[in-house]
Amino acid sequence: MPGLDKSRFVDISTDDLNEFICGICMDVFENPVFSPCCRQTYCKDCITGWLKNQKTCPNDRKPLTVNLLSSPPRVLINLMNKLRIRCDFHDTGCQEVLKLCELSDHKDSCLRNPNRKCADCALPVGVGHNCIANMKLNIESINDEIRRLQRENNHLKTEADRLKRNQNNTNVSREDKTLRIVNSRMNEGMKEFAINCADCALPVGVGHNCIANMKLNIVSINDEIRRLQRENSHLKTEADRLKRNQNNTNVSREDKTLRIVNSRMNEGMKEFAINVSREDKTLRIVNSRMNEGMKEFAINVANEAHDRYRNEPEGRLSTFVRNEFEKKYKSLWNCLVSSSINWGTSIHHFENHYIYFKIGLFHFMIWESSK
Repeated sequence: MPGLDKSRFVDISTDDLNEFICGICMDVFENPVFSPCCRQTYCKDCITGWLKNQKTCPNDRKPLTVNLLSSPPRVLINLMNKLRIRCDFHDTGCQEVLKLCELSDHKDSCLRNPNRKCADCALPVGVGHNCIANMKLNIESINDEIRRLQRENNHLKTEADRLKRNQNNTNVSREDKTLRIVNSRMNEGMKEFAINCADCALPVGVGHNCIANMKLNIVSINDEIRRLQRENSHLKTEADRLKRNQNNTNVSREDKTLRIVNSRMNEGMKEFAINVSREDKTLRIVNSRMNEGMKEFAINVANEAHDRYRNEPEGRLSTFVRNEFEKKYKSLWNCLVSSSINWGTSIHHFENHYIYFKIGLFHFMIWESSK
């Protein structure tokens, strides 16, 4: 679908509005994405539609694929959200003018929207609309999602247990306890769901209101889903860490960190041996969730950091790599560099924006932060 019609925007000059124009549809961006080769922004549907038939960027004709597209800079999103726009149903009588970031919520409840959503149950209004019946269906759907998350968490718990038994690792028992607490809380929550009212299945009391009670119940269940999703994400991260540790069990401790255990060399020879190990640039990729273009960039930047700063504190290498990624991709990146891997932490990253590899003595972990 094309972008947003320029004539819908108010209180902005044509020159200023032109800063937000897609180069394909020539309208204002809708769901904008960023192309790294030409450093231009396009509507998501426009550029993905273009790349279905083309293999090059529409602006500079350099090679481009959907996987290389990324989110635009935060400053652009913030500026767009402040633009003032007329409602989608202006032509049928709605006179509302609101911020672009408020448009979606308004559209769902606009009185001129033939498919608007009910203010009580947030479901489409139609002939024979029934809030209670619709909310019952919504609660049933939410409960199905809770059960699915519980099954997935149980599977992750089993996988984590298996990996821990293989590693004889006792440091990750918190996930077992946390999952038991999650299951316990869920069971308690289900027990508290008393079946009294024939309509909303909630306790009947003074001033009983089915719709209000069911709305509160949906909010509570959605909170539970979000908590389960956070727990699910944490368990996945922990399972991935355990798998990486298991894959690395054949790597000797001496390969992970430089230790002079027993030396019969004089100090000059020892210093020479250490310098030789720092000169080593053997590449070993441990875990990559990047596309080939981003992975190649990561390795090239790490090699440059190694060449420039290998004899300086490790923080100098990580700062250089992080700055190079942020300059190229215009988003928040992190980098850890160490001659040992005693980081002992979990990270949150955007999907397909993570890599962990080793160049000689140094371990590099690079990711785009999701927090």
